[in-house]
Amino acid sequence: MNTSLLSIVIPVFNGAEYVENLHQEFAELLPLGVQFVFVDDCSTDDTVNILERILDFKSNDVLIKLPKNAGAGHCRNCGWEKVTGKYTIFFDVDDRPHPAAIRSALDKLEANEKADVAICSYIYERDTPDLGSEMNKEDIRIFNKSLGKNESSTFTLEGNSLLLLITNYPWNKIVRTATYKASEIMFGSTKVNNDILGHWTTLLMAKEIIISRDVICSHIVKSSGGNITNHRNETRLEVFSALNQVYDFLINFPHMRRRYCHIYWEFAMRLLSWSKSRVDKKMHRRFDELTTQLLSRIDLEDFVLIQSRRAPGLGNKIKDHFYRG
Repeated sequence: MNTSLLSIVIPVFNGAEYVENLHQEFAELLPLGVQFVFVDDCSTDDTVNILERILDFKSNDVLIKLPKNAGAGHCRNCGWEKVTGKYTIFFDVDDRPHPAAIRSALDKLEANEKADVAICSYIYERDTPDLGSEMNKEDIRIFNKSLGKNESSTFTLEGNSLLLLITNYPWNKIVRTATYKASEIMFGSTKVNNDILGHWTTLLMAKEIIISRDVICSHIVKSSGGNITNHRNETRLEVFSALNQVYDFLINFPHMRRRYCHIYWEFAMRLLSWSKSRVDKKMHRRFDELTTQLLSRIDLEDFVLIQSRRAPGLGNKIKDHFYRG
């Protein structure tokens, strides 16, 4: 089996209109050694036939065909088991890669053996251009605070814990495969927000983290349609399962939980505020009940540390929720 520099894991469901173009867009990287790992999530269109035609199975490309629809997180986990590349990126079938920037990010990882992940910039491509193409405002703030005028820099998480608050997209990160094979990186099992667990475990387990202004992905967002962002039904309540999965992970590493407790609860409160604004009002009562259940898990000593020293404003927000309840 050939050893590739980069494995590209791509979950796909009914992506016949995208897969061949995406494969061609990555073609610029083929001289580096690329392994494609497509995971078909029980498509009903021509996706599988197209992939069977374009993938190079004699090399080390992989096509996994799931027997039933399981969601992107499960697909990524299945694909992760098959990667052989030195580095791995998890990409979405309907997004657009920037190969030159990906190559640049790989060069940075190659130059620093201690760096286990590169977190890169991205842009949006929307069908409503007035909403803009820049990264999320909070991501811009964190990148600018971290980098200043530099194009890239390297950090430990302990030295720059704000990196945990970068939006938990999987497709703007390139990871060093061996590091996370050893630590059993995995994505959550929920249909939405399954990338939260991957984001947190990736950063928590990294020796060093590269932050780069290299724009490696255009994230395609449609104002209506299949984007998970547009869901307003009970699927959105899976955010609680996703956050609980991360907290379960932190409980297994008490020193990490204590060190980053204020970051986790800030992240949770922000995400819950955003998610609540995107569910139907008839679900708000249940949403508040689940919020109370999650916040009730906070370690008392962690809360005292948050309230007294690290983030008093966050502590007040948590208390206010219980007072309102």
